[in-house]
Amino acid sequence: MQGFLSGKRKPIQQKAGEPAIPVNQQRRLYAAAVVIVLCVAILLLIFENRGSALQRCEGVIMQPQRSDCLSTLAGIEKNASVCGLIGETQFHDSCIAGIAESTSNVTLCTQATALEARAGCVLNVSSYARDIKDCALVGAPYNSTCEYSIASISRFADVRDCALISNATMRSRCTYLHDFGSAAASKNASYCAALPDERNTSLLSAIFALNSSSSSQMMGFSLINATPQSYCYYRLAVETPDKGLCGLTSGMMSTLCNATFENVTPHGGMNETLCDSATSNSIKYLCEYGVLSALAISERNVSPCMQINSTLGAQYPYYCISALATKYGDASYCTYIGNSTIEQDCTISAEYAKASANTTAG
Repeated sequence: MQGFLSGKRKPIQQKAGEPAIPVNQQRRLYAAAVVIVLCVAILLLIFENRGSALQRCEGVIMQPQRSDCLSTLAGIEKNASVCGLIGETQFHDSCIAGIAESTSNVTLCTQATALEARAGCVLNVSSYARDIKDCALVGAPYNSTCEYSIASISRFADVRDCALISNATMRSRCTYLHDFGSAAASKNASYCAALPDERNTSLLSAIFALNSSSSSQMMGFSLINATPQSYCYYRLAVETPDKGLCGLTSGMMSTLCNATFENVTPHGGMNETLCDSATSNSIKYLCEYGVLSALAISERNVSPCMQINSTLGAQYPYYCISALATKYGDASYCTYIGNSTIEQDCTISAEYAKASANTTAG
């Protein structure tokens, strides 16, 4: 018989019906316990009252957690020098960008190690101040992308921003988009003359993107070889309306533009014969868009706009309404537009037209 001083222990008896814990599960439980203990130790090290906050962060053993601690501390204290203690490039650059943006200090971006991170930092900070000159802090080729992006924030309204873009292709694109936007805003056809009268699909795409248009609309005009210049004249002719501008268009765009006015009868009716004989549905829908837009303006009635085939694109009825509102300087028409961006542009254009008319009358 063995006593309690025998030095031997009886094995733990497993109760009947109690499942045994597998060895691999025992190991996982042990590993989880170790992780929990380690995390508690790190938290105690960070939040213990001994030493400064910086010393506690530097005392964290695991590198990712140490970087997070330093980055958080740098953000709280707005101290970029703390970011310099972070070894990993990605965490360091993210730390620098965070402080630069929170303090609106674009020069801090130059402390980012990676060129891409520096460019992103400068763009984010400069987009608030909209100072295109800040992009000089970014090396090529990202400086041009930065400059173009800042110019796009104002929808290329200031041609002086375009002149500062280093890359010649981007500079030219910016200038063209400025000219198109100016033609639409001022109803001044001289801006259209500055656009290229040759097929340029990429520029045409940028023009449609500038006006929140769908790709299907752009493709429709591309099918009839619309040039940026002809499209500018055509759109201005419909929105003014001024049939005389059709004479400045070329190719199929000239046919489409003239058809827009020829199919609107003096009695307010519409002859769809020419539209029905179009060589493709895309051209037919474009033709109908022009006809219905001219009809809406001539009758001062939003209903024809609502009849525009939605297959062409949901925005086309809205463009028709916008043209109507601008023609008569009446922003109330804009409330029929279901796209907030186009509605806002419509309201601005209508109010501008109304103000211009009052100034002229005065």
